[in-house]
This record gives sequence, structure tokens and C-alpha cells, in this order.
Amino acid sequence: MKKRITMILLIVLCLALIGLGLGLVCCNGAGDPHEDSTPETTESTEAAAGQVCILNMDPNLQSAYAALAAEYFDLTGTEVRVISSVDEGAPTLRTVTGASQLPQACADLSQTAACGQLVSQDLTLRDETGRVCAVAAEVEVFGLVYNSTLLAKTSNTRSDIQGFSALTEVVYGITDRKASLGFSAFARVDPDDRFALQLASLSADARNLVDLILNNTTCDPLMLEQSSQSDALQEFLDAKAVFFLAGSREQEILQAIGSENMGVLPVYTGGGNEENQSLCAAARSYWCVDGSAAEQDVAATLAFLDFLIHPRADGSVPVDDLQRMSPYRQTTYVSNMLESVFRSDLAMGKEPVVCRYVSRVPQGMTEALIAYAENPSDENWDAVVAFMG
Repeated sequence: MKKRITMILLIVLCLALIGLGLGLVCCNGAGDPHEDSTPETTESTEAAAGQVCILNMDPNLQSAYAALAAEYFDLTGTEVRVISSVDEGAPTLRTVTGASQLPQACADLSQTAACGQLVSQDLTLRDETGRVCAVAAEVEVFGLVYNSTLLAKTSNTRSDIQGFSALTEVVYGITDRKASLGFSAFARVDPDDRFALQLASLSADARNLVDLILNNTTCDPLMLEQSSQSDALQEFLDAKAVFFLAGSREQEILQAIGSENMGVLPVYTGGGNEENQSLCAAARSYWCVDGSAAEQDVAATLAFLDFLIHPRADGSVPVDDLQRMSPYRQTTYVSNMLESVFRSDLAMGKEPVVCRYVSRVPQGMTEALIAYAENPSDENWDAVVAFMG
């Protein structure tokens, strides 16, 4: 009987000790089968790392951005989302076309590698304090395209034209011999399309060049009102003129005469340091980072922006995968002859002439240009300048 009582007491004691142990474990927060700390830890890690959200409204770039996002995730573990509308989320990286589209709060990009890699600091959008709110994402380049075969027939070469003074000498030499040469210096001006677009991008000091063109085209300046876009372009394609003011938008059409027969000069206007001048560059779009986002997301987005413009191990640059002409010194993508000349100039240390991007001819500019061609007075030129960059 005593043995049975002793056994029962031992069992009770063991159960009590087991219960006490379980209580201590539960009080210390460990061993509870209903508690899982893993999600909280993961969430905290992701929040600390930050995320990137790209607002891309160009369907042609969607797959390229998605591929870059996947590459960056594999490289850094940072999540990068690509959305096409603000309804899908809050973007941290936006593409804008001008200051009016900037978010209310922009992160300062002045100390970023992207800003430092720009071919010109004029390819930025700044606020009233001078802070860099956006950096150019894509540029268009334009210059004075020439038919190299025709230029050779004038006994001149590209190396003979290193500024406005030399260009003027070559142009008037062509005009003096136009009858025997069988072609003019410039194709006629189209006041309602390409010529007006490029002119609207330039600054007011372009008057010398405008006068040179108007007085040395295939037609009389008084006939400018009757000139059209197709007339001007066709004259150049038909080898009726040596020079034609054109940009990236015309390259596909100009390619019809063959890149081996075509070259491009800077848009010389008689300013200083023309020997160091490259083609004109105008920003079609800009990147900006939303400064109102969470601090870690802003930091992650700035890091992603730096990734876009830095070379990979194989020498390629991520932003080139977008197949757009970007204004960064280490990028290499080119799609046409003008862009190739632009890259070559930059490699030689030449500086671009930064202009504003104009997508359509300003209303009233065509009439002002026609009036100036008919009467090149200071007053009429001032009317043209009102529409220029």
C-alpha cells in the first residue's frame, strides 16, 4: 500500500514539474505553436531595404522596363514594380516631359551619379532654389545635314567648315556657281513643319543662320509661303541642295540617300567656341524621384537610377536597353547617323548645344516666319524670336 502511494506522489510531482516548465516557456514567448515571428521579420527587412515603383506610360517601353526590373531584383534583391497608371500604385520614379508635370515634392538629384553623368547640366529641370528636380531621360539631336557627294563637287570637305564664317563662305560660293553646279546650297524652307520646329528650339542668336538659309535656297524668299514640308525634304533627297536642317525625326527618311553620302554639321550661328561645338540636343523627357515617398523607397529609387546609367561587367549600359537616345556619357546606344556623330563628338570632348524640345510648331510662328522672309526687319525678327527657345 505504501509503495502505491509513493508511486502516485511521484507521478503527481512529475506532472507538476512538466506544467511549470511549459508555463515558463510560454511566458518567455517561445514554443507557442500559435505564434510565428517570421512574417514580421521579413516585413521589417523589406521595409528597411525600400522598394521602387516606376510609372511608365509608354507601351513600347513596358517590356524593357520589366526586364530591367527583373535584372535589378536578381542583382540586389530590391523589388521594382513597373506600372502604367497612378491607379496601380504610388510611383517613386516618374517620366515627365516638363516642369508642369513634376510632383509637388521632388528628391534632389544634384548629387546623384545620373546627374553627374549628363553630357550637359542644362539637361535638367530645376526649382527656384537651383535644386535638380529631374534629369533628362531621352534627347533628340539635330544639326545641319549635308550631302557629302554634292559637297565634294564644290571642292570643299567637312574639315573646311569649322564655324559659321567658313559655312558662309562655302554657301555663297555654291550660290555663285549654282547654274554650273546644278544644285543650290540649301533646300527650301518649310515654314509650317520641320524647319519651323528646329528653329523654335534654337535661341534668338540664330538670325545669322536663318538669313543665310533664306538667301541661299532653291527658291526665292518671297515664295516661302508656297513651300511645304514635302517640297523641302524632296529637294534634298533629289540632290538639288547640299544642306538641310534636320534631326532624329527625319533620319529614317533621310537614310534613303545612303549614310555613305551623308554627313552632319553642328548648327553654326556665329557664336563663340564653335570649334568645340557638337550637335543640338533637346530633352524629350526627364526622370524625377518623388520626394514624398518613404525615405527608404526614395533611397532605393535613387540607387536604381544610378544602376540604369552605370556599365555592366560586359560594358553595356542598362539604360541602352530602352533603345532611346540617352544623354549620359557612358551610354552607347545609337539608332542613326546623327546620333552616331553626336556620340563621336562627345568622345572627342565637344559640347552639345542644349535646346528646348518642341513637338509641334507654335501657333503663329509660321506667319511670323513668312513675314520675316518677305521683309527681314528687326521688328519682324522680334516676332519670330517670340516663338523661339
